[in-house]
Amino acid sequence: MLADTGATLSLVYSRVLRRLGRSGEQLRPYEDLVRSSSGHMLRIRGWINVKLRLENIVVAKEVLVAERLNVDAILGVDTLGTFGAVIDVGERKMMLKGTGEVLPLGVMVVHETFRASMSVSVLLPPRGQALVMANLVGDADEKAVVLVEGWVGLPPTLCVVRTLCSVTDGQVIVELCNASTEGVWVTKGTVVASASVVPESAFASESKTDDVAKYAVASEGGETVATARGETTAVDLGEEVMAAKPDVPPKNESGMKADFSQSRLTEEQKALFQQELDRFWKVMEAEIQQYLELGLIRPSTSPWASPVLMIRKSDGDIRFCIDYRKLNAVTVKDCYPMPLIDDILDVLRGAKLFSTMDIASGYWNVPMHENSVSKTAFTCKYGLYEWMVMLFGSVTLCLRLNG
Repeated sequence: MLADTGATLSLVYSRVLRRLGRSGEQLRPYEDLVRSSSGHMLRIRGWINVKLRLENIVVAKEVLVAERLNVDAILGVDTLGTFGAVIDVGERKMMLKGTGEVLPLGVMVVHETFRASMSVSVLLPPRGQALVMANLVGDADEKAVVLVEGWVGLPPTLCVVRTLCSVTDGQVIVELCNASTEGVWVTKGTVVASASVVPESAFASESKTDDVAKYAVASEGGETVATARGETTAVDLGEEVMAAKPDVPPKNESGMKADFSQSRLTEEQKALFQQELDRFWKVMEAEIQQYLELGLIRPSTSPWASPVLMIRKSDGDIRFCIDYRKLNAVTVKDCYPMPLIDDILDVLRGAKLFSTMDIASGYWNVPMHENSVSKTAFTCKYGLYEWMVMLFGSVTLCLRLNG
């Protein structure tokens, strides 16, 4: 809980209501806008009456329910005044005038959310996308990991892909998508995304052996393989990988493989690494099973291992993500630049006939080179797996696909 003398209203995180069993309670509507200290708008569900307690004082107060907060609750000046709170910043304490009780004020780190504005102007073609650099409004820590999401004020046809990104020189990478049938100019300075700082604890490995399978590197017969300790690997999730027929289109849209190109990862140094999974979600098993049935992954004995991150989306669903930052750190970067729209338009000058190609599930249509498959390995509760097709999250493969 945060006592904030700069907040004019008091708010409570919606997940607190779920813990209290009041998530289905009818809320009184709230029509105005609420902005955080960083300037971005908060999604407000409405008013709710709750009982608040500080030491021996209990008051009934109407507070706003926020869709998401960095803390469970924020006590604004309205609630602090009701409690008769007097804050002594120098002594770091808060006194309640009604009872004379004194509460110590601790220093809490609140992970902020920053606005991200376009650093350059970009023309998005119809149903096209582009990777752009965006400037963060505010002082974000260098190399901080942020979750990039679309700004609430964007038009419905302009989308931002939710990604994890590291802050570099006050900038982040934003992937913009134009879902309309017309070209869209996104001018320099336009706020297109919000960047929420992800705490380091989200990437910390759990120490409980009852909940987490410990992975180690053992030497067997002169070969280094990854093995699990304390938990049986769920190999029975999939025994066979579906093979695409050579001359008949497969039943699923992701089964076709392009023979003209294979993706390869070149490591800068022979520095193998293993990272343990930090969180486990029940949806993980369903995702693994689906990828096995589509022939996208296979069980692995690779010495490489990257962790899985289950990220909750704004609609409540969970996204299956893999943290390949350590793999990217030892991968030789390609020097192939992304194609510029201006250059493409110059090439098309004078052309009369045009055609388009829908590369649905484009990453899954390009196979990985056999020498690079082992480097794509990821570890999770159900075992170690590796990608047979182009993986999401690589620092170089997205450039090859778009180039």
